[in-house]
Amino acid sequence: MSLLGFCGLRSEAEEIKQRMAEFLRDDLKLELSKAKTLVTNARSEAARFLGYEVVTLQDDTKRTEGRRSINGQIGLKVPADVIAEKCLPYMRRGKPVHRPERLHESPFSMVEKFQAEYRGVAQDYQLAYNVSRLNRLRWVMETSLTKTLAAKLQISVSTGRPSRRPTARTTACGCWSSEMADARRS
Repeated sequence: MSLLGFCGLRSEAEEIKQRMAEFLRDDLKLELSKAKTLVTNARSEAARFLGYEVVTLQDDTKRTEGRRSINGQIGLKVPADVIAEKCLPYMRRGKPVHRPERLHESPFSMVEKFQAEYRGVAQDYQLAYNVSRLNRLRWVMETSLTKTLAAKLQISVSTGRPSRRPTARTTACGCWSSEMADARRS
């Protein structure tokens, strides 16, 4: 499995593809898959490779030291259809729902499994520059988990949802600072 980047005319890219197919067929006795071997223009359309969309980045406003800094660089994106597909098991009619197949598990086990599933997807796409797309999946999974726990514990969803307010003030490193607290009091 490989991805070949080429800067030039489409006709030249097609010729290279043909020569590679001949080499693989004649010398290595391998065949290229017609469905998987594509020639695309990276500026206008994304190529799919290893679950990512491979694109050429273009942003004239991103500047470093007075120069455009990302134009022409290759970027990996989380495909929108992957997010939609990963959300499906947690949704019905477009809304997050509880997972009845998990009701026999302990609350700890439920949380652990939801976390492991999300962590697996997040780790798969950690190289993507638009990894923030996973926020939608996280919200759907959190809501589904909350509804599943509420059904298991026979409480309302609002009772089961944790508060989003911070319980302690911390520094940037995540440590509690008494000096910071003293400064805030005065």
